[in-house]
Amino acid sequence: MNSSQAPAASTAAPSRYRWYVLSTLVLIYAMHHMDRQIVTLLLEPIKHEFALSDSQLGFLAGLSYAIAFGLAGLPLGWLVDRVHRVRLLSALLFVWSGLTALCGIANSYLSLVLARIGIGAAESGGTPTNMSLLADYFDRKSRPMAMGIYYTGTQIGTIVGFAVAAIVAQQYGWRAAFLVAGIPGLLLVLLLLGTIREPRRGASDTPNPSGASVMQPPPPFMQTLRFIWSQRAQVHTMIGIVIAMAVTAGMSAWLAPLMIRSYGVNLKTAGFSLAFGVATFGMLGSLAGGWLASRISERDPSQLPKLTALATFLTVPAAVYGILAGSLWLTVAGFAIQHFANAMIVATGYPLSMELTRTNMRGTTMALLQVLCNMCGYGLGPQIVGWLSDGLNPQFGGKALAYGMVALALCNLWATGHLLFAARWTKNNLARAAAPV
Repeated sequence: MNSSQAPAASTAAPSRYRWYVLSTLVLIYAMHHMDRQIVTLLLEPIKHEFALSDSQLGFLAGLSYAIAFGLAGLPLGWLVDRVHRVRLLSALLFVWSGLTALCGIANSYLSLVLARIGIGAAESGGTPTNMSLLADYFDRKSRPMAMGIYYTGTQIGTIVGFAVAAIVAQQYGWRAAFLVAGIPGLLLVLLLLGTIREPRRGASDTPNPSGASVMQPPPPFMQTLRFIWSQRAQVHTMIGIVIAMAVTAGMSAWLAPLMIRSYGVNLKTAGFSLAFGVATFGMLGSLAGGWLASRISERDPSQLPKLTALATFLTVPAAVYGILAGSLWLTVAGFAIQHFANAMIVATGYPLSMELTRTNMRGTTMALLQVLCNMCGYGLGPQIVGWLSDGLNPQFGGKALAYGMVALALCNLWATGHLLFAARWTKNNLARAAAPV
C-alpha cells in the first residue's frame, strides 16, 4: 500500500512519543549492526574450521555482504519514498535476523556466504527507512542530535553483540553465537508493528505560509540522481564518507584477528576488549558528534563539513598508533580514539548529506549513500586488507596483517580532502535543497 493511503500521523508527533520512536529505531539499528559485524569476531574459528585464506575471510566479512547490499539498496530506497515504511522495516528486520540465526547451522563456507548475501540485501533498506522516519519525527534543528543518538546503535550493537558473542562462542562455539545474535531482532519485529505509527511525510519540515508542509511527490529515480550530481557539496560529502567507511570496515573486520594473532589472546578477551575498551568510546563519539552538529546547525550548518573533516583526519594517527603499538592495551587505547572520531564522522556526515537533498528525495538519497558505503566501503575495506595480508605474508609473515591495515588507514587523508572541498559549496547547496520546487 502507498504510504499516502496508509493510516499515518497527520501532524508532528508529541515530544515524548517521538523519543520513544527514536529509542526503538536505535534498538533496531543495534540489531542491524550486531548481525552485520558479529562475523568479524568469529573469523578466526571460522577460518580454522573451513581452512580458509585471509582473502576468503575478507570476502565473507565484506564483499559478499556488500554486493547484495548494493543490488538491493537502490530498489529498497525507491520503495522507502513510496510505501508504508514501518511495515517495510518490519519485513526487512525479520529477514536479516532470521538469516543471522541460520548462519549457526551453516555446514560449509558457501552456505555462510549465501546467508551473508541475504543479510546484506535485507539490511540495505534498514537505515534509509529509519532515517526517513526520523526526518518526519524531528525538525531540522533537532535532527542532527536525533541522528547522533540513532548512530549510537552501532556501538550498542558492538558492545552487546561482541560481549555476548565472545562468552557464547568461547563456551559453546561460533555457531551458537550466531543463533543468539539473530533471535532478539525477531522479537523486535512485534514491538515495531505494535507500537510505531507511520508519520505523514514532511510532517516536521518548515511549513508554507498557509501552515501546511510542502511535500511534492517523489520524483523519478534519474531526476534524483541528477539533482545529487548537481550538488557539489553532496558529491564530495558522499565520496568522503564512502572512503571513511571503507577504512572503518577494514579496521573493524580485522581488529579481532589482529589482537588474536599479535597478542595470542582468546575470543573472550578480544570480544571484551572490542566491546568495552573500544566501542564505548564510539558511543561517546556519536553523542558528541550529534550534539556538536546540532549546535552548528543552529548557527551555520554550512560549517558541518569542516567538523566531519576534522574527525576524519583524527582517525589516521589514532589507527596507525593502535595497529603498531605492540601491546594489547595500547592497541585498545589507539582504537578507542579512532572509534570516537569515526563515530563523529557518521553522526555529522549523514545528517549533512540528508540536508543537502530535498525532502521527497531523502529515501533514495540515503539509499544511494548506503549502497556506496557498503559496496565500495564495507565491501572493499575488509577485502583490501585481506588481499594485502596474503600478498605481504611471504615477506613480512606475522606483521603482514598489521601493514595491510596501516595502508588502508592512511586513505582517510584522501577522505579529509573531499570533505574540505565540500565545505566550499555547502552554504549554496543547502539553500538550493531547501528552496521550493
